[in-house]
Amino acid sequence: MTLYIIAQLIGFAGYLFYIGAPHLKTQTRIIQADAVAGIFIGLQWYLLEQPALLGYSLLSIIVASMTLKAQTNLTVQKYLFLLYPLGGVVLILMSQNIVIGVLAITAFCLNVASKSSCDITSFRKYATASGSVLTIAGILTLSIPAVLFNLLFASGHILKLWKGVRAKNTTRKYEKASQAFAGQPFTQ
Repeated sequence: MTLYIIAQLIGFAGYLFYIGAPHLKTQTRIIQADAVAGIFIGLQWYLLEQPALLGYSLLSIIVASMTLKAQTNLTVQKYLFLLYPLGGVVLILMSQNIVIGVLAITAFCLNVASKSSCDITSFRKYATASGSVLTIAGILTLSIPAVLFNLLFASGHILKLWKGVRAKNTTRKYEKASQAFAGQPFTQ
């Protein structure tokens, strides 16, 4: 097997974790699945000789670990914002291709924003944007798993967001109906 095929197979393994993440119920579980996926995906980017995207994967693992730690440690939570400039500098130094580097930096910032979100809706919005940017990077680097699974990852979050909006609208309709009914005089 060629190195390219091996890289694609490893990427498929990693992206299986990645696309399963949006379907998990808690932010903690989603972050854990992202970290596991980052290991495999980082290996794929290494084999495809894409240093900026390899850096992105490694930084994603660090961000996931730091975010999980920040949930129980206020000191870590207070300094989590420093990941933006530090990650940006690392990605700039690792980038050999300007376009791929910009995509990696953008995806990294969206990744940090999603992991530091306080609510699941914001988390999913940033994760969707990050998945979309990584889809473009996958197209430019000819990574079949990156294109396929980032599209599935983003669509998984979009689906969950849509279901949340639909549920919220349904609840509002019932509240309005019950308020209108409650305002009617009681007759026998």
